[in-house]
Amino acid sequence: MASPRVRVVLGTALAMGALAILRPWTVRPIQTSQPSLFDAVAYVTGAWPRVLEEAERTALDIQAARSAAAAPRGGGAPLSHRPVFVKVAGVVTEVDRRSRVGVAHLRTGTGSPVLIAIQVGPVMRGTALRDAVSFLSFTDFANQSEFAAVSNALNDRVLRDVLGALDVASLQGRTVTVIGAASFAGDGDGRPVDLVPVTLRVEGGGR
Repeated sequence: MASPRVRVVLGTALAMGALAILRPWTVRPIQTSQPSLFDAVAYVTGAWPRVLEEAERTALDIQAARSAAAAPRGGGAPLSHRPVFVKVAGVVTEVDRRSRVGVAHLRTGTGSPVLIAIQVGPVMRGTALRDAVSFLSFTDFANQSEFAAVSNALNDRVLRDVLGALDVASLQGRTVTVIGAASFAGDGDGRPVDLVPVTLRVEGGGR
């Protein structure tokens, strides 16, 4: 007669064999797929029509925007230098492309003269365009890298769609009308207002 220990071993073996045959469970592979990476270019492609619509709808006269940026905020709070959309017309006095961050200097023709530095590439600097758009917020993105990538993609869109077919060198002496994101952070200390164009129309033809 088998000992109790032998009976336990035999019972365990029989039970394991039955489980192997019947398999009362489902075997699933371990998930190895990674979450998809954020595509800033695709995001901006979808958002670009909204950017254009907001820029054209909300653009302020450059003088009004400049005054609003300089006005003290309630409660003695510091001035707000958040970029805003502006519309300005004037004569291009100089195209300076000595650095890769090229600018076209624009002098307005009405009111107190305002010096504008329109960014014309081939490198666009700063985050003015992203920060002027009301529906783009840091909290909508996973991290700072995604937020920065959106800014770069917006600037690249300007280089392609706004400035790509434009003969920048021919702008000097021409009258242009520009809608774009303006930063007033350096305004008032002798530096021109920095402007990232969203639309640029040259009098007598061109965009």
